[in-house]
Amino acid sequence: MIMNEIKNHRVINFALSFIYLGLVSFFTEHLPLPFIAMLSVLCGWNVYLTVKQKQKPNAWFANGLAAIALIIMLSSIGFKDTVVLFVAMLLLSCVFKLLQAKSKQHYQLIITLTFFSLSAVYLFSQTIFTTLVISTFYILNFAVLGLLESSHSLKLSSKQSAKIMLLAFPLAVILLLFLPKLPAFWQLPGPKMAQAPAAVKAG
Repeated sequence: MIMNEIKNHRVINFALSFIYLGLVSFFTEHLPLPFIAMLSVLCGWNVYLTVKQKQKPNAWFANGLAAIALIIMLSSIGFKDTVVLFVAMLLLSCVFKLLQAKSKQHYQLIITLTFFSLSAVYLFSQTIFTTLVISTFYILNFAVLGLLESSHSLKLSSKQSAKIMLLAFPLAVILLLFLPKLPAFWQLPGPKMAQAPAAVKAG
């Protein structure tokens, strides 16, 4: 539970804050301005604490602040668009977790959730520019994961992450081309699917 257990914890904090500031810019058209501003302030606060080497907020203060942030989120977003709401909750929880992270396990959880946060961008944009930027963030996130267990520089860790992703790219293309397209397991039956059993029973 001590920062000394984590090598390069300052670089890790900077890198993760940079990723989430970049993510926030992708959601400016889909999330309310007050919520975007709040996420940006929280990321900036984490950078400030890292630069000044100040202690992170205690659990009581962070939980109280999280409750206020949750109220701001619900009041500005509402419950109509559940996809936007769930994305906002994911971003908010990750940024707050980053603000409180003190152990290697905390950072491992944040990095894992960051992969989901990065993938959430494709719910709203699938352009080539988006793919290039998010792929860069993927490489950076993998690099941060490597820094948890090593004392390498971020540059070296990023190069290793880029090599791994390049090696995985042909496999991804093969799976995309030859793997049969199966329906999503969370897909609910539509009206036609729901009426089919009734029609069979009536026949």
